[in-house]
Amino acid sequence: MDTSADFYFDSLSQVELPSWSAGRVTLLGDAAHCPSPASGQGTSLALTGAYVLGRHLGTPGGLAAYEAEMRPYVEKNMAFGRKMAQDMVPGSRLAIAFRNYGMRTLRFHPRKEQVIDKVLAPMHEAADAIVI
Repeated sequence: MDTSADFYFDSLSQVELPSWSAGRVTLLGDAAHCPSPASGQGTSLALTGAYVLGRHLGTPGGLAAYEAEMRPYVEKNMAFGRKMAQDMVPGSRLAIAFRNYGMRTLRFHPRKEQVIDKVLAPMHEAADAIVI
């Protein structure tokens, strides 16, 4: 890496904010929720957030109500993103080997649909964590 002219390194990060608004200003979409790319939920969070915010705009305490309604949904999706980031970017050689072996052999697994459903269950739970 030290001698390579074209080595690129980046982190898979997620920012968590204690509040999305101050006064009459609020953050929306990735600026507020900042899900990890590993969650795959950025667009869903942005569209749901816009819809929920639209219902609360113009009402007393609207921004606080928007955040109160969205926060549990966002937190579930962020937790899923953290989990997926750990799975996608393992921290040891053994974990990398295990992940790679699992990915290479999954197509031969007799119950691959059940394995995939189990892996994706937290994403479905996070995606369904709000009723609009």
